[in-house]
Amino acid sequence: MRRYTAFLGGQTTSNNAYVAGSYPFKQGFTIAKKELARYDNSLAAVESWWNPIALNTAVPAWLRKASLNELYHMTFNGALWESGLVSTNLAGSVTNGNSPRWGTDIPGTHIYYHRDGGNGGTPQNEMDMDSAGWLAFSKLFRGMERGFILPYLQGIRQNPLGIGRTAQQTTTGNGPYITATMSHQGQTVNTPPVMGVAPAGSDLGALFAATGGDSFRDCPHKLIFRTYGLIKFYNDDDLLKYAYPMMLRALTYSQFFRPTGSHLPMDPPSNNPPNTIDQSPVDGHGIYNCGLYLLSLQIMSTITAKAGSLGVAEATAAQQTAIDTELGLAKAEFETVFWNPTTGRYRYCDGIGGIQGKTGVIQGIVKPVPAPDAIWFESFAGQCIAMELGLPDLINLDHARTHLNNTLDQVLRFRDPQGRLMGAPTIMLPDFSVYSSGSEVNEILPGVVFYAAAGAYRIGKRFGDNNIMTKALQMGEGCAIRIYDDLDGGLAFNSPESWFINVSTVTRFPAYTRTRSVFSLYDAVSTIAVKQPV
Repeated sequence: MRRYTAFLGGQTTSNNAYVAGSYPFKQGFTIAKKELARYDNSLAAVESWWNPIALNTAVPAWLRKASLNELYHMTFNGALWESGLVSTNLAGSVTNGNSPRWGTDIPGTHIYYHRDGGNGGTPQNEMDMDSAGWLAFSKLFRGMERGFILPYLQGIRQNPLGIGRTAQQTTTGNGPYITATMSHQGQTVNTPPVMGVAPAGSDLGALFAATGGDSFRDCPHKLIFRTYGLIKFYNDDDLLKYAYPMMLRALTYSQFFRPTGSHLPMDPPSNNPPNTIDQSPVDGHGIYNCGLYLLSLQIMSTITAKAGSLGVAEATAAQQTAIDTELGLAKAEFETVFWNPTTGRYRYCDGIGGIQGKTGVIQGIVKPVPAPDAIWFESFAGQCIAMELGLPDLINLDHARTHLNNTLDQVLRFRDPQGRLMGAPTIMLPDFSVYSSGSEVNEILPGVVFYAAAGAYRIGKRFGDNNIMTKALQMGEGCAIRIYDDLDGGLAFNSPESWFINVSTVTRFPAYTRTRSVFSLYDAVSTIAVKQPV
């Protein structure tokens, strides 16, 4: 049952099943009459949050337009906001034995379920990628964000191993939130985590190699920060009490991947995807996942005392000390591992995973392993989110400022044949050259550009560095104008996952939701008010 049926008689049980016969059906005319009668009130309610975003002259018009336009994903991508599962022929999740289906744990849960690409070709609710647009949902659409997050938390709670493996996506085969692929590809949720070893031979073997260890190691951190966003923005003590144990499990799961003597988790030593940029292998510790790990530690440090005061058994003084100690050590190691004072830049990785110089292949396209000193465009994702959430800094911002001043001119050099800004590739080689071919490594992902620009803008703003802020906006503007002002391109309301550096007219995967990250750039320029529920 869709969510609107709850306002027209539809009822649910305590475990969120539809009460048969409670919705009278054939309500199209009733809905139309009801909405027409309250048209003015409904319009005023929408404009109460829309107008402050649309009419805010502190934000460039192109950024306001792109941000609000990207909300098309909420309806065009096959979204389903449910109100009670009508029926299922499964007693429980096929990956959890007889565990209850997702969404049954908390009464009143309305699952928000959607495809991540309106053009098809991807499964649903990808935690790794969908989280790029988390801020819009968390600040403006609390109910739908809760409907996305709560089932994931339940999946961790009912894991028989007591670990925090976070599903990377859900599948279509047996209905929403009943089956799910896991962050360890091809294995059930109750499979113990696997660090993995590099496949033998001259390259990295097949995609999702069984020896490669758990992939998509960014997912636990994304569940943690999205849950914290709801707790913080809405002062939600009930969610904190429910979620804290699962957030702690997710953190503990990510800590499994710390090699001996390290306080940072490593990425898979294989062809397995390390994170949401899944065609770019990482040799050892990668800056993206390690930055998110710092974010998770900081969040857990911030909420443990409050959770303890609410009676959460796991939130002890000893746990607080352990998290705080690890946070201090991890932050120090991050700077040692990633900051290169010789180049004045942060590194892509540290090169200790044993796969340097190897390649993998997906669909005939070579996947090179970037060198440690390659430049990762989204180096400050964790720091950006910490700033969005009002948390303490995770990294040395003096280093970050130096990195940006040493890279942004190179980032802005990419132009199409008409001389227009295109954005920048996800990875540049240490000499600022780019790969001539490959998947993702020689593509510009506008959703990545928007988030990288948001992080750069916030760091520049902290220092009052107009040079950084101006260039950050230029990065985002190039992508936004290409999507929504270049009418010949046909990209409006069809935002692609990427376009190619060497053939700018070629785009890949229309209607991918990563581009909702534009809201983070907007929020960096001018804070978006949280729309409180009425």
